[in-house]
Amino acid sequence: MILKLLYVGFAVQNVDHTRRTFRDLFGLTGERLDPDPFLGTDKGARIAFPNQCWLYLMDSQKPQSPIFQYLQQKGPGLERVAFLTDDIETEFDRVRKGGVALDDTALADTPSGRRFVVPPGFASGVTVELFQPSAGH
Repeated sequence: MILKLLYVGFAVQNVDHTRRTFRDLFGLTGERLDPDPFLGTDKGARIAFPNQCWLYLMDSQKPQSPIFQYLQQKGPGLERVAFLTDDIETEFDRVRKGGVALDDTALADTPSGRRFVVPPGFASGVTVELFQPSAGH
């Protein structure tokens, strides 16, 4: 079951600049995140909101990265929304039964949990990510 909106992800030209802007204009501090090979980010940052949702800033300079390609095609903007689930396998099956062509390799194990993405063509141009944290995260 979907439990909540986890984060909203924006592809940006420069994570550090965007982070400073949110700090200076809105008083929202962020934390730097490690590169994420699953998403294709070189740099990332998380800006937490009081409702436990967060803004995920992402950039990449690697031409093969989905984030780089998004920036080249569309410019900075909303790239994804991510939902927290308590049953990733059930959600995966539901999405496949709904007509999204995902093979078994789309469900990926990461150090922090399991996740998969629904490509942007199925949700009005926005990537949708579903995530279930592993125990202890």
